[in-house]
Amino acid sequence: MQAQFHPSIRRLGLQSWSEMAGTDHPFSHFEYLAGLESTGVVGPLTAWQPHHLTLKDQNENLLGVAPLYIKHDSWGEFIFDFAWAEAYHRYGYEYYPKLVCAIPYTPVPHRRLFTRDSTSLEPMLAALETETESRDFSSAHLLFCHQEEAMAAEKRGWLIRHGYQYHWFNRGYSDFEDVLKDYRSKPRKNTRRERRSLDEQGLTCRVFEGSDISESVLDHFYRFYQKTFLQKSGFVPFTRDLFGLWREHLGEKLVFIGAFQGEQWVAGSIFFKSQDALFGRYWGTTQEYNHLHFELCYYQAIDYAIRKGLSRVEPGAQGEFKIKRGFEPIPIYSAHWIRHPQFRLAIANFCKEEAAHMQQVLPLLQRELPFSIPHPRQTITVADEGQTE
Repeated sequence: MQAQFHPSIRRLGLQSWSEMAGTDHPFSHFEYLAGLESTGVVGPLTAWQPHHLTLKDQNENLLGVAPLYIKHDSWGEFIFDFAWAEAYHRYGYEYYPKLVCAIPYTPVPHRRLFTRDSTSLEPMLAALETETESRDFSSAHLLFCHQEEAMAAEKRGWLIRHGYQYHWFNRGYSDFEDVLKDYRSKPRKNTRRERRSLDEQGLTCRVFEGSDISESVLDHFYRFYQKTFLQKSGFVPFTRDLFGLWREHLGEKLVFIGAFQGEQWVAGSIFFKSQDALFGRYWGTTQEYNHLHFELCYYQAIDYAIRKGLSRVEPGAQGEFKIKRGFEPIPIYSAHWIRHPQFRLAIANFCKEEAAHMQQVLPLLQRELPFSIPHPRQTITVADEGQTE
């Protein structure tokens, strides 16, 4: 088998990439990753240098692909290893550059190693290990990977980190009131009160998708997105040109939800969708309104998922307040290949303690859910896209 590394996804081409990664999941879609490169979100002048992996057999048949980057910092990853980098620096070692298999700025769990079948997982992992050694990188990382990938990596000596996100699951609900029938009395009343407060503030919401997403609509949503990031960090990762490419190439996967006071735009939330899931990504507002964030990012998303028959809503990383609104804690995984033996031992102890903490905290979080009858704990189920046979 032959592993090759590529400085641009366009070197691979749409057909080859899609043959392995598929076209349903928005963030592993060729056009999503190509758009990041063509608009300069990732590339030579950024901390994300594309270094995508392909694996072929002796007859040049493609066996697997992976979105891969040489990283010079840890921003935009959402699996936090800043303390590891600090420890390296304290003892006179370099943590950067490192090799990261991830979707830039996108903390969405999914496959990271897209293979023709599961027998190619180990050769893909071996290729990452070899590249880390040959390029003298400190480490290699699979972020927000599939559990199967984490298990395969662990067998090869990678360290596994355990975390969680909050996802909402559609249990065959007919509408939002049907969802509330599952709630205990107090959270049911609180949710109705939160949703009712929008009417009291004179706010309405509208969904934009497909041909509804005009250039003018894009302008409004980019303005909301930009304002949020400027307020949080002063750094705006995505460009207006990228929003335009999303509309052009991924328009059927985009869902925008706007909030209005009369005919005036006041806020917006940005989602992507696959055949069975809605993924919340960004939101912004011109000013603060009571409960508007919950409405645009969670309740409207649930409404949409029910109408479209989607199985779940994944609203993104962090946010303990999601659990009170019916979003369930779900285990997530990442895998880490650490070259330096002493640092590897220290990080292994950290990962062990983190995993033990996760085992303790997940049942406690389950008890905070609003359901009157506890549902069985969910796990992330993704289509076998990325394994083509």
